[in-house]
Amino acid sequence: MTRSVEQFETDPGVKKVGHWQIKMLPKGWTYIVGFGICQSTSDSSRSNANVCLREDVLEGEDTLISYIEKQAKLVKYYLGSPAMAGPQPISFDRADEAFLFLVRHISDKIGPMVHAQTYVRFNRWVGVATLTTPEAALSAVRPDYDAFLRDLEVVL
Repeated sequence: MTRSVEQFETDPGVKKVGHWQIKMLPKGWTYIVGFGICQSTSDSSRSNANVCLREDVLEGEDTLISYIEKQAKLVKYYLGSPAMAGPQPISFDRADEAFLFLVRHISDKIGPMVHAQTYVRFNRWVGVATLTTPEAALSAVRPDYDAFLRDLEVVL
C-alpha cells in the first residue's frame, strides 16, 4: 500500500488515536494520524510493518472472548484459510483483561504475513492494537511492537 506524504504527517502535540495515547515511538517508526504507527524504511521493495490502533464497544452480553471469536470469523472470511493461535491471556496496564491473538496468512503479493493482535478491555470499551508485518521481518519488529505496547496508554 502506498501512502502520500500527507498521510504520514506527524502531530507535534500529543499523539493519539481515539482513546489510545502514544507515549513512545520506536526508533525508525513514524506516527500516522488517525491510524497508529508505520515502520520507516528506504527499501521500497519490501512491505513495511505497521501497528493499527482501533477501538470498539462490547454489545449486549458480549465478552472480550466472544468479541475475539467474532473477529476470528471475519478474518477467516476475508483471508480464506489463515492459521490462527490464541487468544492467550496477557497483561496490559490497568486493563480489566487483555489477550494476544495471532494470525498468519499468505499474501499473493508479499508472501507470508503475520498479524499480532492485542485486545484490551476496560469495562465495555475494547481496544485493538494490530501489528502487521511480513513473517520474515517478525523477529526484527516484534521487540519494537512489545516496547510500543508497554508505553501505550488508554485514556477514557
